Amino acid sequence: MKSKLQKGKFYQDVIVLFLLILASSGYSHFNENPVYFLSGNNSFAFSIMVQEQTGWNLGVYWRQIERTLFGELGYTTDSTYATGVVNYRLVDISKFYALNIKFKILPLDAKMLSLDAGGLIKVSNSSILSFAVYNLVLYSEKQESSLPSLEAIFNWSITNQAGVKVGIRNIGVDYLRFTLGIAISKISPFNEIIFSYVPVYSLSGGTLYHCVYGKTNVIVDNYIFELSGFYNVSESVSNYEELKSKYGLKITFAFNM
Repeated sequence: MKSKLQKGKFYQDVIVLFLLILASSGYSHFNENPVYFLSGNNSFAFSIMVQEQTGWNLGVYWRQIERTLFGELGYTTDSTYATGVVNYRLVDISKFYALNIKFKILPLDAKMLSLDAGGLIKVSNSSILSFAVYNLVLYSEKQESSLPSLEAIFNWSITNQAGVKVGIRNIGVDYLRFTLGIAISKISPFNEIIFSYVPVYSLSGGTLYHCVYGKTNVIVDNYIFELSGFYNVSESVSNYEELKSKYGLKITFAFNM
């Protein structure tokens, strides 16, 4: 009887862990719920992101875990090195809440302080609600006014290794982005594979745009390799940064020390 209870508890923990991966992996042009991370106790990571209209961006990060807290200190810049953003992310691993503070230091005359925040709420043993706010501007030298993006994703685990998700997020005041996705975990050699169909609806024009998003990562010994990308099937929207590019790709490599 005891062994059956232990086995049931093991499967429950596996499902919850899988949902934590699934919950934070929605299409948002590489914005992710800050509560999500892949890291050892101490790790160094770098990423390169390429989008059709914005060139490439490079990021370097130091990540560390102390007891129930995960911390990340990072710096990102663009292909001309004209912009620079320092970020500090803190995740409470036990409560699944996170903050990511971003300080834009370059150009010198356009400094900005903004915040991402997110968390996960366990609804049942097989479902989790992910919530996040992105790009909440706390200070801007150029008085830039933009509405932060609010996101909610409901995640349901069908089996220990497969699940689905349904989500919604605003882009400014004019667009709503929906997420319809599937995720598969622990299929050798992949740690996870995610695919999402992402329709984006224009509230003002009544137009529906169609996008697809994919993501996978592989963990081998002390090395982590992550690949994600999107493709905008419909025409681009030039007046919104997140919709103007036809495609994008992000590659992240990390190693635990």
